[in-house]
Amino acid sequence: MEDLKKIQEFFSKPLNEATFKVGDKVTYLGHPGVITAVRKTSLGDTTYSVAYDKGFGRTKASDIYNKGGEIKLAEATKDEETKFHTKLDKLVHDTFGKRKGEMEEGMGNKDREQGLEETLVKKVMERLRKS
Repeated sequence: MEDLKKIQEFFSKPLNEATFKVGDKVTYLGHPGVITAVRKTSLGDTTYSVAYDKGFGRTKASDIYNKGGEIKLAEATKDEETKFHTKLDKLVHDTFGKRKGEMEEGMGNKDREQGLEETLVKKVMERLRKS
């Protein structure tokens, strides 16, 4: 249920509003980094601090407004992407159940053949009863 709330919260934000939280993997001016702080100014603007690596060691930039899109969410690794899709599939299946085709895909060939045989037998029996 908590995951569902997170998904609803994510999709309720405007698309053009880039918000980050501490620990998010990002790129700052094209270099890999991590958000280390998020602050609200007295005017209500959000500023970020980023620890990043320009290739000469770690550097930290503070009080970045990100109005020009200097900070961007980093691309997910294949492993992170796989974990995300696995969690999403589980959440969707726990919430809505599997669709008919997925249930059949999950069966082994022997189970699928047995299911088809049972269906065929039922249809034949129905036709015999009608005649």
